[in-house]
Amino acid sequence: MSNKRKLAIITPGFKPVPAIEGGAIEQLITDMLNGNESVYAYDIDLYTIYDHKLEEESFSHTNIIYVKRRWYDVFIRGINYIKRRIFKKSKHKFEYLSYIMSRAFKTNYYDIVLVENNMDTYISLLKKVKNEKLFFHLHNDFDCDDPAKTLSKTKKIINSANGILVVSNYLKEKLESHNADNVTVVHNFVKSQEFNEAITNRENEIKEKYH
Repeated sequence: MSNKRKLAIITPGFKPVPAIEGGAIEQLITDMLNGNESVYAYDIDLYTIYDHKLEEESFSHTNIIYVKRRWYDVFIRGINYIKRRIFKKSKHKFEYLSYIMSRAFKTNYYDIVLVENNMDTYISLLKKVKNEKLFFHLHNDFDCDDPAKTLSKTKKIINSANGILVVSNYLKEKLESHNADNVTVVHNFVKSQEFNEAITNRENEIKEKYH
């Protein structure tokens, strides 16, 4: 039996992981899984929306837990959208996607739980997380025009998370202005060598085409 720490990664839930349909956050999580394959640090349970193509994916140190959307997910999300449009000041609403993510969660099983960028899922999990270290990974702005990232939701995370990961100093400073004291910046990245090679190849093509 493995003595590695158990880590749950809760994906945003809008696209499958590994990133078979693309997505910036989904690709970042995929890179994390691949990194753990190379440097085995955790036994990972990955919670992701189901796609039949995922059945072709396999990892030695990651167990993929499928969360299946039903036909009424789209219906419920549509109703919630209409409610937001009509009742501008409505309180926190029922989010079906977050509900099914939290319903699949194994309570009291992990050492660490990492919720990726979905505040509604984080809040849904709060009542189920007891002894685990709970972290939230914030990838974009909050307290703006996005109803998924309101200030009230953000404050719940600030007051309950063991740590918050962010992608920029701007987000860190903004969270700290609301009394967050457990924020760490983890910058997103590109593989610069591949990026530079792509630019050089395109540059040579244009030079050759137009002399």
